[in-house]
Amino acid sequence: VICYMDRREITFKIDKYKKPVLLSTKESIARIIINALLMVPGNLPGNPLVGVNIMQYIYRKVDDVNTSQIMENLQFAVGDTLGDTVLDDVSVASVRDPEGDILVVNVRLRMPDAREDDTLVVLLKKTDDRVHFNYKFMSEVLQIIS
Repeated sequence: VICYMDRREITFKIDKYKKPVLLSTKESIARIIINALLMVPGNLPGNPLVGVNIMQYIYRKVDDVNTSQIMENLQFAVGDTLGDTVLDDVSVASVRDPEGDILVVNVRLRMPDAREDDTLVVLLKKTDDRVHFNYKFMSEVLQIIS
C-alpha cells in the first residue's frame, strides 16, 4: 500500500522512533515514474490502459521508438499523482553492451521543491528473464562530479 503525505511516499521501513520512513519528494517522484515506465498495460484490472511497457523498446533501434507515445502513456499512467511536478519531455537511447542491450530513458521534470528543471535518468538492462534498473537525478550526478 502506498500512501502520500505531502507528496512523499511512505515506505514499509520503521525509523528508530517506530514511525514509518518517508521518502523525499524527489525519491517519491522517481518511484512513481519508474513504476509507470515498467507497468504493462493490462496489469491493473481496474484500469487496463495504464502503463508504458518501456521494456518493449529495449531491442529496437532508436529510430523505431515513438517518444511522443511514451510521453503520452507516461502522463496518463502517473495522472495527477505527481501533484505540481510537470513532465516536460522524454528521450530514449539504446546502448550496446557485450552482456546485453541497455535502454537509457531520460525524463525531464519541473520539480515543485527545486523550482527548476531536473532530469530523471533511468537505465534498464534485461538479463535472462530479469530486468535490472538503476536511476539518478541529473542534479545529483552533477553534484558528485563538481
